[in-house]
Amino acid sequence: MLCLCWGPFRNGVWRLASSTAWVLLGQGLPWLTALLAFPPLWAQLGSVRFGLLGLLWTFLAHAALLDLGLSRALTHRIAALSAQARSEQIRPLLWSALGIALLFGALGACLGGMLAPWMVDLVRVSGPLREEVCSALRLGLWSLPVLLAAGVLRAALEGIGRFAASALGRAIGNAGSMLLPCAVASLGFTRLSHLAGAVVLAWLGAALVQVRWILRDFGPPGANVSLRVLGSELLQLAAYGGWASVSALLGPVFMYADRFALAYFRGPAEVGAYVLVFEPLARFLVLAGSLSAVLIPLYSRSEGLREAHPLSVALLLGALLLPWLAVAAVWGAPLLALWIGAKPQVPPIVFALLSWGVLANSLGQIFFAVLYGLRRPRVVALLHLAELPLYGAALFWFVPTWGIAGASAVWALRMSADAACLSWLAYRSMRSKGMRIQLLRAAG
Repeated sequence: MLCLCWGPFRNGVWRLASSTAWVLLGQGLPWLTALLAFPPLWAQLGSVRFGLLGLLWTFLAHAALLDLGLSRALTHRIAALSAQARSEQIRPLLWSALGIALLFGALGACLGGMLAPWMVDLVRVSGPLREEVCSALRLGLWSLPVLLAAGVLRAALEGIGRFAASALGRAIGNAGSMLLPCAVASLGFTRLSHLAGAVVLAWLGAALVQVRWILRDFGPPGANVSLRVLGSELLQLAAYGGWASVSALLGPVFMYADRFALAYFRGPAEVGAYVLVFEPLARFLVLAGSLSAVLIPLYSRSEGLREAHPLSVALLLGALLLPWLAVAAVWGAPLLALWIGAKPQVPPIVFALLSWGVLANSLGQIFFAVLYGLRRPRVVALLHLAELPLYGAALFWFVPTWGIAGASAVWALRMSADAACLSWLAYRSMRSKGMRIQLLRAAG
């Protein structure tokens, strides 16, 4: 079976690798930009304003959740339509989705503007700085329509395999949102409203660059549109995106709930030690996330499973990650001590548990991509909803007694169970798809 999986996959491995490399570049370039931009920003703004700017970056980084899964659904649908040579349906669908994203963003900006005074109260600033933060927040909120529109444009480009263009658009927005405030601050404009305006301009520039690529690949909005067909397509997007948004909203809960449980039961000191181990290991998840972003549109096409069989992809990804994670599991404690200059107060088993969890999560993302490509986001969402109370109960059972070791064990166990369930569900869906294809061929 392995030979059957590997044969067709070997022919397209370099194309898969190059697409994944572009996605990695789009996600990794902002990290390098942060290394350059943070020191001068810290010096020019001071700790308070720099911290408030960091909160704005964090808020905008999670703004994609406001599109309710529209971008993810659009990537899947455009990939499927392009594989079926139904390109006449793609253009009206794309521009309609873009309009919906702008509407969602505008509504979010208006709602956020009304709630701005209450949101500012959460960060405990007073005096003249409070009005400055409030005006900066209102200005920054108007990047929401641009951010959601940029997400739709990237989704369309990824749907037709233009990962280089998508990655460059993401990199321009993320890097520009750090470099432009740095340039503005160096000119003496250190008010938070000036910095928020620079962030908005950065994302606007990224969106305009992507619009140019979209116009070249898809063309401008057309007038000859079947409203019945378009309405049917938009309903499909809403159904797919609604279920996808459930998993997207639960993702941060599964990733960070263990930290809040540690803070509640054991105190902030253990959270700091846990994060010190967890965050470096979590960087390995970027590779699987980038690969998953490439596989979803590929598996949305009828021949995608043959071009890159999930078993072959999982074996390759495991071979790439296993040596590094094995080193982290065995020698993580001395390497961390060498890095921070002190021996961390972390049980050695935590390194092994978290390394195993990262490997399980990475492999699970391959089968997550299969289910999304086969139009099964509902199955994934229901699985995550079923896991949520079990995960919470396990944290409340293990963390008070075993602390960091308990939190890492629960996280690793949840990731392992999730990967096993996703692989089983993907296998069942692949069998169902194969049977349908055989029936269609027999009927033809």
